[in-house]
Amino acid sequence: MDSLNSPENCRRFDVKKDILEVCRALKKYYLKLYETQPPIKAPANVDIIHKFFNTVCTQMDVCSIERKEFFEKQVSCKPIPYSEIFVKEKSVVLISGIAGIGKTWLLKKCLLDWSNNLIWKNVALVFYLECRRLNQHQNVSNVNELINVFYYDIINNFNISYHTALFLIDGLDEFKYLNELLNPSVSCKYPIVNALKEIQKYKHVVAGRVNAIDQYQRISKEHSDKLTIQIMGFNENEINNFVESNVKEEKKKDVKATLKESPIAKAMASVPFHLSYMYHLSESISLLRSDDYNLFYECFYESQSSFTDEILLIIDKQKLWSIKIGDGKTSYETSCDNYFINHYIKSGRKLSSLSVFKDVLSDDEKKLLIQCSTFVHGVDFYRPIKLDRWTPKNKIHELGIWISDYLITKKDFEENFLPWIHLCEGLILFLHNGIDFIEHVYEWIRNSHLDPVSQM
Repeated sequence: MDSLNSPENCRRFDVKKDILEVCRALKKYYLKLYETQPPIKAPANVDIIHKFFNTVCTQMDVCSIERKEFFEKQVSCKPIPYSEIFVKEKSVVLISGIAGIGKTWLLKKCLLDWSNNLIWKNVALVFYLECRRLNQHQNVSNVNELINVFYYDIINNFNISYHTALFLIDGLDEFKYLNELLNPSVSCKYPIVNALKEIQKYKHVVAGRVNAIDQYQRISKEHSDKLTIQIMGFNENEINNFVESNVKEEKKKDVKATLKESPIAKAMASVPFHLSYMYHLSESISLLRSDDYNLFYECFYESQSSFTDEILLIIDKQKLWSIKIGDGKTSYETSCDNYFINHYIKSGRKLSSLSVFKDVLSDDEKKLLIQCSTFVHGVDFYRPIKLDRWTPKNKIHELGIWISDYLITKKDFEENFLPWIHLCEGLILFLHNGIDFIEHVYEWIRNSHLDPVSQM
């Protein structure tokens, strides 16, 4: 039998054909998914390959800088050309940066560049995985299974083990089992950790917050062909482009003067998230929604700013500032709230409202509640909260207790809500019909010398 037609050669031909088909399908998928998104497109006057982002090569001993040092480092960083990072292939690339700096944007741009045959020309397959989505698949135990979860329509049980593959891991700091990944000695019952450990055998790019990347590189020491960088944000070209494209003509002169005169303002503007949000905020401050408040608190926290004259103008123009504590909030968002409230209360400004949608608070949430309670107009509780022997001390104008869906004991009500009633000037009270201490409630209200606005 002709060796060219042997079953082994035919199988190799089929495998080669399959890998080419999968590669083409992946590239087509990325081009369709990301090429039409405006943020990935380059402005006409900006060379996106070389001049869009400033990046700086970092060493292990400086990778764990605090956020407050970010702006000082941003001003003095030495840019690295995009080509040195991705065109020249590395086995491992670790990308760090603060929130909103453009880590995800950069990874998606890499997907487009690979799809257009501009980078990673020797890599057959590239896969993009978000850690926040990996958290939802904790029982996936290996790479092939993982890829088939997220890319089944393309991969369709294709085995990638024998091919050159590269993984882009986005949001390492959001990975729920990061501690187990970083500490092999810790027993782990979540198979997804093993899948991520297997990815370390392939070429990979990992992006995340500075602290998470700092920790991760300690377990990737065996890779000699490794590059660690920190994204420092938009450079002057793109800042100017944004100002020209988005700022109203009558405001451009003032904005440019501020950026020229203030190194800190210029450094803040280098963060895409901060730049776009500051513009959005200045244009529509009177239309702030709940999500806008959260974004402002995050922006303020990440910049590690203080209440400058410019920020106070924004604060005082909006007037009504509120805080919510609930199950949907992450510990990071609570940290952002705490940082803002600390400055807000110290500036002598009274918080408009505090709303609590949670019964058991974390230490950070309790700290936030205590800070807010010192100078707030109104407080609303929507759950039978437990405060572990802490009691408020400052007067509030309005108190709302909206717990008609919850049956609460007299002891719990007396310990956790009565101290607030003694401090309020007006009360809205909705209680469960099944409580057996309503007469005591009336007595407490009479002794507090106020009339309830409502009781049910």
